[in-house]
Amino acid sequence: MIDLVRDNWSKEDIAAFHEYGKSLKGSDKDCEWEKRIINTSLECFGRTSTKAREAVSQIKKGNYIEFLRNIEITNHFESVCYAHLISCIKDKYLFRELLDKFVLTIDNWASSDTIRFSLKDTDFLLQTAIDYLESDMPFVRRTGLNILLSLAKKEQYINVIFTRLDMLKNEKEYYVNMCAAWVLSECFIHHRDATLRYYSDNHTNAFIINKSISKCHDSFRVSPEDKEFLKSFRKNRSL
Repeated sequence: MIDLVRDNWSKEDIAAFHEYGKSLKGSDKDCEWEKRIINTSLECFGRTSTKAREAVSQIKKGNYIEFLRNIEITNHFESVCYAHLISCIKDKYLFRELLDKFVLTIDNWASSDTIRFSLKDTDFLLQTAIDYLESDMPFVRRTGLNILLSLAKKEQYINVIFTRLDMLKNEKEYYVNMCAAWVLSECFIHHRDATLRYYSDNHTNAFIINKSISKCHDSFRVSPEDKEFLKSFRKNRSL
């Protein structure tokens, strides 16, 4: 059993961690199911979420920053571990440095959605989101939208969020559009009147509008009356 609480992470330690991850591999059925559900090119070991949380609970007791600096992601388990650990960083510049490295490796929704954006400097987070939304890599863009999702409760950012959603008018990537729909539905839940105005006058694509309305319809946080009213804002044109 590898010791995951370490003050230093040498190349040999990282190599041992790679082997440790492989030792957690589940049944072929579990691995194939996970790979299909998250749609990744990375090798999957099955039940990654639980296995990663257990590993991360130990790694973060030691020098997890050195782990993040030295690990080269070779499978989905390592990707999710990285996402959990980077979420623990409080220094905004270090967070951005390591996040910039990580997002270039992401090829699935699960790794992107595992990251938590809890920095106190929310303006810094907003700028990171704006930068990522300009990327030509879909899961970098999705990560940018996940940052906006974390900021959706804050009224001071609502118009910026709407502007960024408008800029997705020609977005074709399914996983980007789905995340954008989540963002818009959260905007409605937290800022009903402002979001109604956006539904009434927007320049984003039909998929985002219609899917966000569907998500509102499925939410217990939206009243039956609003669920019915939102149907009037559905767009008929296809994505």
